Formats: sequence, C-alpha cells, structure tokens
Amino acid sequence: MTFTVKNLLTEFPKLEKSVQQKYSQHFELAKKIIDKYYTSDTAKNSIDMLLNRLNRYAKETPKKEKSVSVEKKPKAPKPKKERPTYAGSYVEKIQPSVSFIKRYTHLHGKTISEAKDSAIRLLSSLQKAIVEKQIRKSDTYADDIMKMQDTLIKISEMRKSDTAINITDIERLREIAKTQRVSDSVAIIKQFLSIQGKEGVKDKAKSLLEKINKIGLNDRTDAVVTIKGALYDYIDGKTPTPEADTQTLQGLYGLAGVEYTPQKSGTSVQSTQFLGATFDTLNFTGKWANFIGKPDRNFKIMIFGKAGSGKSTFALKFAYYLASDIGLRVLYVAGEEKLGYTLHEKIVRLGISSPNLYINDVLPKDLSKYDVAFIDSVNTFNLEPSDLERLPKNKAYAYIFQCTKDGNYRGSQAFEHNADAVIECENMTARMGKNRFGGKEKEFKV
Repeated sequence: MTFTVKNLLTEFPKLEKSVQQKYSQHFELAKKIIDKYYTSDTAKNSIDMLLNRLNRYAKETPKKEKSVSVEKKPKAPKPKKERPTYAGSYVEKIQPSVSFIKRYTHLHGKTISEAKDSAIRLLSSLQKAIVEKQIRKSDTYADDIMKMQDTLIKISEMRKSDTAINITDIERLREIAKTQRVSDSVAIIKQFLSIQGKEGVKDKAKSLLEKINKIGLNDRTDAVVTIKGALYDYIDGKTPTPEADTQTLQGLYGLAGVEYTPQKSGTSVQSTQFLGATFDTLNFTGKWANFIGKPDRNFKIMIFGKAGSGKSTFALKFAYYLASDIGLRVLYVAGEEKLGYTLHEKIVRLGISSPNLYINDVLPKDLSKYDVAFIDSVNTFNLEPSDLERLPKNKAYAYIFQCTKDGNYRGSQAFEHNADAVIECENMTARMGKNRFGGKEKEFKV
C-alpha cells in the first residue's frame, strides 16, 4: 500500500511493532502538526519526509510467501544502489529555528570541555534571534527551541569536565535538521560572493567553476551565467579578481538571502555601492532604544559621574541588558569595587544574573571570547587614549570615568572625541550628551 497524509494516522498503527518503534518519534511529531499540513511548509516538509520513508519501506519489503524448492541458479550481479533522493525541501534560506536545531545536534556526545564554548556562542545567537523576533512563539518548533535554550544555559553554567552531553530526543531533532537544505544555486552564489573582489583565489575559482559545470544548474540561469563569466575572466587573467558590477552584485546578495555590505576600511567604494549598503547594528528595544538608539556592534560609549551618582549602577544595568536581552557575551571589569561585598550587594539588589555576563577585577590581555567590555574605571587602571586605541577593534566598549570636583570627567578630551556617545550620571539619572546612534530621550532613570 501507499502511505498518504490522509491515511497516515490510520495505517501507521497497522505496521509491525519494530517498524512503528523505528519511526515512532517522527510519527508523534507528525500527529501534532498534521492539521497544519496544507498551511505550513515546515509541517508539510516534515510529514512528507516520513511518508517517503514509509513508502520506501513498504516498497522494499515484499509480502512473505511459502517457500518452494527450486533449482538454484547462478547469482546475478547485484545492481548498484542508487543514491537516495533528498527527502527534505531545498530553500534559499534555512528557517532560523531549523538552523539552530541543526547546530544544537552537533553538541550531542561531546564532553562539556569540548563543547562548552560552542554552547555559549550558540546560546548567545539563539537569545539574540528570539529578542529580534526571528523566532516567534508561533514557530512550529518553538517548544524545542525553549527546551534547547534551557539545556544550553545549564551547559554554560557547568564546569568543564569529561561528562558527555546527552541531548533528549536527539534522533527526532536530527530529523528536523534534515528537513531543509540550501539549494545548489544559492550555495553557488554564496561561494562566489565569498571570493568576489579577492586576489589570489584562482584555485577556489577553478573549483567553483568545476562544481557549476558538474551540477548543471537549471534555475537562476542569469545569475549562474554571470558567475561563470566572472570566473572565466578571472582564471584567464582578464580581471585581477572574480568581479561583478555593483548592480549585479547587489542582485546576487539578494538571491542568496544575505545582507550586502560595503568593502572593508582602506578600500575605495563607489558612492552608488555605499548607498545600497546595510550595516550590522544592535536591535535595541524599549527604553534602551529610546535613550541610546541603534548602536553599531562595535560601539564605544563613555560614562562618567561623581561618586554615588549612579554611574556604576547604570553601567551594570546596561551590561545586563546586553547580556540577557541582546545575547552578547559581556565582560564587566570592576576595577574600583573589585570582587568584594559592595559589588556583590549591588548585583544582588539589582537582580543581575546571566550566563553571558562575566565579572573580573582585572582587565584580561585576551578579550577574544567577549563581545563587549565594560571598564570601571579607566582612571583606576591609569589608561590613556592610546591604551584604549590598542584594544581589539572588533569589540564594543563602555568606558566608565571618575569626575573632578567641578563635575568634569578625569582625563584628556581625546577620550570624548573617540567615543560614539557620552553619558553623564547625576543623582541616579543618566543624561545623554553626544550621541551618534539617534536616541530620542535625553534622560534615563537609573
């Protein structure tokens, strides 16, 4: 018989127990989402995958007949097995929840020591996606995402050890991860974009050209023809790099479903190209968006105020928001209060606790595992503008300053010139001065 969406629920229980057990987890998921089969691509893909497997099983399992003694004949050579066709769907961009589940399954079986850092990075990305509503409560796999988040938090809080990570329902999650795959044409475009405009990539260009010719893509003809032409010109020495004009390049980024950004600092960019660029900003919401705006991912914010003005309290709340709501890995360097009772009491009182928020009383030489560093205070560590300039460029920073008796921050005016935003705290109120990020409110109650 042939399994269909109409008879799945009635015919599956008639299968042999061993077969039911083999596909039980996938069948249980199908029962939950079968009413969404005609309205949700994700539900349809998942159920179709189960139907394909059951029908392959039914086709490959002939009915048992009574054995009859016959004359043995020489065995014919076995035909080569055909490679099974992909049962999921090809997409331009994998659904965020499916992408996160796929990354999550890779942690299974690894030790805490091997996977803890990866788990923390995955947790940060996941929380950011939830805050930015890339993943919503209505998502088909919302329950799985919530369970995943809880598990990742537990892993991030554990000490590194040889204990193996055992993910519940791993087989079902692996099946979900297989429901979507980026189409060959989109994969080709992404590979071209990764070498576009770069020198010394002839081996990669030749490999990509061979891949295109081998696959024989039928869709996105114009895009593939453009890419092949650019690759041939580069390999033949007609152009110094694999190149596409600005309009074509923007179209390729659109087809690949990724943001188009201008070239790195130090290279010339056409004004028309620059106008079409997008930038990686942090999606602040609520009172933080009203006060600060939409800062660059590598912002530099300066905070100052007299003792007891609320500058450290504001800085800690800001650090907590970045860690818990935005999902960044934040280091708070408490040079003034150290890791003592005063800081502990303040953190308890403010209710600040996140696996993404780290506290130290010394500024580490290696900041590679953090996205943001709060330095409280610049004066305590006797840092000069040149010292701050030598810090890694691919990070965001919040610099906290002490004040002089007349209310100005201690130190050179170069500190303020190099900052994107300057915030003064007084009487438990933060007031915005200079601000490059477009915040509308000038005051923030600490």
